[in-house]
Amino acid sequence: STQRHGDSNPNMDAAYIALSIICTVLCTLYILWRYAQRDTPWWSYIVALGYFLPFETIALIPLDVQETLSVGTQKYLLDLWNFVFWTQMVITWLIFPTVLEVVRSGEFTWKGRGKAVFRRQMKFYAVAASLGLAFIMYLAIVKGLTGAALVGFVIACANAWGLFLLIILLGFGLVEVPRRLWHLASFEQNLNDSYFAAVAIEDAHMQSKFDVDDVVKLVWAAAQKVRGSDPLRPFVDVLVAKMPMEDGFGVEDIRLTSDVESDLGEVTYERLVKLHATLKDKVAQLHRSQHQWDELVDKTCWLEDVIASRSSPHQTILSTLREPRDGFLAAFRDRLEWHFYVHFWPIGCRLLAVLCALMSLLVVIGETTLYFSSGTGFHPFLFSNLLRRDYGAFTTKFVCALPLGFIAYCTWYSLFKIKVPGWYGLYRDKHTDTGSLIFVAETLCRLSAPLAYNFINMIDIPNGITFHEVMGKMNTAPVLGKDGFNNWFPTLLLLFVLLHLLRVFNKLLRTLGLSNYAFTEDKQNLSRIGEGKEMLARARQKKEREKGIGDQRGGRGTYIENTLRKIHNPSVANVDQSPLRGSQQNIRPLTTSLLKPGTTRSDSGSAVLSSGGLNRIGSRTVSTSFENFVAPSNSSNTQSSSRFQSWFGSNNNL
Repeated sequence: STQRHGDSNPNMDAAYIALSIICTVLCTLYILWRYAQRDTPWWSYIVALGYFLPFETIALIPLDVQETLSVGTQKYLLDLWNFVFWTQMVITWLIFPTVLEVVRSGEFTWKGRGKAVFRRQMKFYAVAASLGLAFIMYLAIVKGLTGAALVGFVIACANAWGLFLLIILLGFGLVEVPRRLWHLASFEQNLNDSYFAAVAIEDAHMQSKFDVDDVVKLVWAAAQKVRGSDPLRPFVDVLVAKMPMEDGFGVEDIRLTSDVESDLGEVTYERLVKLHATLKDKVAQLHRSQHQWDELVDKTCWLEDVIASRSSPHQTILSTLREPRDGFLAAFRDRLEWHFYVHFWPIGCRLLAVLCALMSLLVVIGETTLYFSSGTGFHPFLFSNLLRRDYGAFTTKFVCALPLGFIAYCTWYSLFKIKVPGWYGLYRDKHTDTGSLIFVAETLCRLSAPLAYNFINMIDIPNGITFHEVMGKMNTAPVLGKDGFNNWFPTLLLLFVLLHLLRVFNKLLRTLGLSNYAFTEDKQNLSRIGEGKEMLARARQKKEREKGIGDQRGGRGTYIENTLRKIHNPSVANVDQSPLRGSQQNIRPLTTSLLKPGTTRSDSGSAVLSSGGLNRIGSRTVSTSFENFVAPSNSSNTQSSSRFQSWFGSNNNL
């Protein structure tokens, strides 16, 4: 039985609530700062509520559990739960869908957006209300549903939908979080994953370019048809202003064909509205795909640099794509970074992976036995047995927050991970459109209460906690209420976990034609890894040209040599890295895809230049996997070859 002792401490409770609010506000601001596009409309920042309230819901559960175990249910918590729960219900089912329609509408004026959104929303709510009313009448006649239970029925419907999403997302997260942590420990595995992903991301980026090109041609065709005196001209000008043009190209370079004009058809206001919505969507998708590619290139370059520097006796991660550190404790910070990634990172990731795998196993056991253990006194979920008594304010909250936080993280990880092209996806570094931010906030609000209620059902505290008094109103609803959907559906979590563990879930979606909703891609094949490897090698060389490395005498090798000089002997003057003069000024770096590993090519000019007693290497071996920064190909460069081998060790170690 539940043991209660001690008195509630209002000051401690107020401090916990204040601290939880501060933390959730900071998390919300960080997400918006990290993901939201810079041109996000100010009025759409109501989306912040959709992140703050779900986070606060999870934060309040440990307080509620501790208070219940200590002194019983609390009136102030009941008022707080009613405010948090019903605010989420209103914004997730009424406000956010409306704002989302406004954001994705192609209307040019606020009045037009309002009318369009009203029409679409009324259609949706009319259908939903008709179905709901018919079901309520059926239950009232057959099952004896009373008016007092109507609110409970509404809560039960919202909870059922949220629980359905929760089990699907949690099934992926419980498998993928430990698996991802285990893979993060291996830089080689991550590098192969990047090579494998490069082909799909590049294909998606090229497709986005083609889609934007098609829409731009339609817009330009409309601009040719609608002249200055036409009432539709201002709307066409809005479309023309939003046309993305590559550097060096203008509207005069657009070539129209009869097929384009045929696809455009008659230019009406309704046609321009659809064209506006399509243009916004395709341009946003183009920006997202470009960001995905840039992010992949940066990640791959970093992994290559770490792998190449692991055996360096200088204990420094060197890169041609970033400046060496200087200033206070620069050498110490370099060595600390090297030790962290070479020694501590693999061990830490694998340790976390094992711990998360154990937590996943405990959660699966708790969920799959929920239906059979409810009300029996048998508690296979470990934390349910631990939360039989109050251990004090801090310890009880911690014991409760640990599994709850893990379940919430796995669920949110899945939500943030999935990307549906043309509709939804979260992209870091301010590349997430407003519609995706709203969609995630809407889904978080629909998940938070079912997640919390499912958790407190698993720990099965006798007589329930204060949150039960809000959610418990749905117990009278037939089918969805007590001992119904809430108890038996979580048992399906085991099925979803097995599908993801055996990598069957995504294949099943693709078989059903729902590949856009897959969480991850199918695993690798060697040909695709090789193709992606060449793509990323070219992308790295492009970044080096932009940095000026490719135009310097000695290229990568001299750059790294000067970097080591700056780090370990700053008093020695750097080797001259000025661009080549005369006939050598236009020399381009070799593209690795054009040369097989181990082949060489001598650039025009002397093969070996000498300055300050150091060799300048004009002929070098290209390594598509970046196993070494420079590998001299001439026997006359033995001195330079041994120098680089001493820096990075033998290539066989890579």
